[in-house]
Amino acid sequence: MADFKVEWDVDGFKTENDNEGQYCDSYGAFSGNNPTATTVDFNLKNVPMNFFGKMTAKVTYNGNTYTASQNVIALGNTTIDSKQILPRGGYPSDFDSYPSSMVGYVTKADTFGGDDSIVGGWNMAGSDGQKKAEIVEEDGNKFMKITAGTTKKSHMLSNQIASPATQAIFEQNVRFNSSYGVITLTSGYPIWQDKNYSCPVSLVFDGSKLLLNETPITKNDLDVTISKETWYKVVLSVDKTTETAFVKVTVQGLAFDFGAGTDEYLAEGYTAITPETSYSEERGYGIEGVATVGGTASIDNANSDYLEGNNVVFKAKVEPAKVYEVTITYQGVLDSEYVNSDLVGARKTIHNDDTGLAEKTYIIPVVDDVLDLTISSTWTTKEDLDGDSKAETTVTHTTSPRIASISIVKRPDKTANAIPNIYHVGDSTSANNGSWAYRLSNSEKTYPELFSLCKFYNRGAGGRNLCSYYSEGKLQDVLSSIAPGDIVMMLY
Repeated sequence: MADFKVEWDVDGFKTENDNEGQYCDSYGAFSGNNPTATTVDFNLKNVPMNFFGKMTAKVTYNGNTYTASQNVIALGNTTIDSKQILPRGGYPSDFDSYPSSMVGYVTKADTFGGDDSIVGGWNMAGSDGQKKAEIVEEDGNKFMKITAGTTKKSHMLSNQIASPATQAIFEQNVRFNSSYGVITLTSGYPIWQDKNYSCPVSLVFDGSKLLLNETPITKNDLDVTISKETWYKVVLSVDKTTETAFVKVTVQGLAFDFGAGTDEYLAEGYTAITPETSYSEERGYGIEGVATVGGTASIDNANSDYLEGNNVVFKAKVEPAKVYEVTITYQGVLDSEYVNSDLVGARKTIHNDDTGLAEKTYIIPVVDDVLDLTISSTWTTKEDLDGDSKAETTVTHTTSPRIASISIVKRPDKTANAIPNIYHVGDSTSANNGSWAYRLSNSEKTYPELFSLCKFYNRGAGGRNLCSYYSEGKLQDVLSSIAPGDIVMMLY
């Protein structure tokens, strides 16, 4: 067995501080270094850190390679807030926090449920022998997907908790893929006084609407319509002391309501952004900078309250290299897509105290995976002193920068044109009469053979350097126009 070799690894336990052979921020390592060992010990110091991943043994023998793997966890910090019910201590509240090595993990399944420690106690229960709950990833988002072989037998993703003694609030992002999806709180012990084996709370999707304990959820006396394949944020409140339950459902999309953020005043279909909603990779949206709340919150109007603050930056993770339609209600100076201190963003329409909050829609191409908008208070203009533009002065203006709401919608992807477009970007050497780009853009009749192969657009602008071309939004206009196969040329 001269070619027999075993290579061990734990995908998901590596950190940026680990060298070769190190794991878990250098606190973990396999014992020994025997390439023929079929069993090994993984040693991890007792540190207050949690890791989730997949242990793999790659076996090479007789010219062939075999792989065996198993998902593993290491919980060094299981502290939990006294008011928290789920997730259990040490487990993330968002599946996006799991490493990619956890994608494809299928929870334990049993007729009466179980306790799967890999995912914090979640497991499949029910009589359907083909039931399955699996961690999947779609469009960069990880979540638990439930599938079943039949609608005639039971299948449910369950977790066991202590019976709530007072009010308990459960918040979860949910996507219903079929009719009669159900979210329930069940117990072998009475929670409501008139129940023996009880199901005091049952939230049912009937294919078009949600029913809480058999009563349709309404807004303004109209049933709330629910669509399949759409993500919703479900907030379910259960109160033992009053034996009542209520639910709030909002579309879980890229729509944000800025202000106080209290649940009873959060506009339907929006995610709250408060002064404390700081941006992080894990959250995927939020603000940077100092902001205060203004206005008066109203559940019927996302623009009734707002956040106010100078140089406040809003960020949202999006799919990179796509074009987005952004509708924002704001006051102040708005710039989008910060690059560096020289390219601070493309300037949008300025709204001052005289015009107040205004709703505008902008088309914004995003190169990386974060869309950012900066709201500020100050801008300058040139004003004529003598009436003939021979003498000008710079005037500084200020306003109170505010953001009330933002919604983000990805525009449909473009397809390649029959012939490619060529866009030329530059200054006056491209824009003015006499330049090659100017002459080419006006020579379709002179060179019909060339223009049968492509279309040429001269986007040069006189008096602009690269910074001003970007800050005036001209480069964003080009990026919003291009399709697969198009060419962008630049000359400065």
